Amino acid sequence: MIKFFRKIRQNLLMENKTGKYFKYAFGEVVLVMIGILLALQVNNWNELRKENKKEKLYLTQLFNEFKKDSTNLEWITGLAESKINQADTVIQLIKIKNSNLKDSISAVRNIFLIGKGTNFEPFLPTYEELVSSGQFAIIKNKQISDKIRAYVARMQGLDNFAFQENKQRKVTYNTHLYNYMSSEIMPLIWEYRNTLTFWKLAREKEMNIQGFLNDPESMIITQNVKSAEMENTYLYKQTMNVHIIPILELIRKEVNERTTRYNRN
Repeated sequence: MIKFFRKIRQNLLMENKTGKYFKYAFGEVVLVMIGILLALQVNNWNELRKENKKEKLYLTQLFNEFKKDSTNLEWITGLAESKINQADTVIQLIKIKNSNLKDSISAVRNIFLIGKGTNFEPFLPTYEELVSSGQFAIIKNKQISDKIRAYVARMQGLDNFAFQENKQRKVTYNTHLYNYMSSEIMPLIWEYRNTLTFWKLAREKEMNIQGFLNDPESMIITQNVKSAEMENTYLYKQTMNVHIIPILELIRKEVNERTTRYNRN
């Protein structure tokens, strides 16, 4: 092709058609420029297509991670609500201080279980990867990126303040509880469902249920643990409704729209 154009130019010069030569040369330059622009446009289109495909992959991964977070959050919210009920049961035991309840394995189970943590921790490795690599800007939908940032900031804030305070309430409860009952009793609750076997082994440990029920401090710290779980439940439900559900809906919509556009093209 290049030889063909060169031959045309040589013929025009040999025929002394200088005007036509320059016009032809100018046209040839224009054609070359158009070819370069087209090549750049195709290259840009391919790069944009690759970036869109990569963004869609990240969006899909983020959707799956937020979906898992929503499942975990629902489960831990239910766990926190069950601990509120367990705390109510222990509060009633403290109020009546009935020594006949000391042989109830369910009573011991409730006394120990309300001291266990129920704090939720998000797991978003794709977000962390995008931020650490400086690629978070690949998420073009500003509404999605803003919502994700707000969610992460909220969880960090809760972990620094509310969750840490609630953890401390559990630590205080357990420290008080272990003044009356050995921490070695806790594994026995799950390992031995048979009441007689449990009590035979439990009595070999330090276990003063009546002392715990009679101590006025037990009522205060149990109520504090209940308050912690009530606060956790409220914060979890708010996080689900205000952050996670809207993020899932936005990502689902964005991915569906991109899939539709891709299929059309």
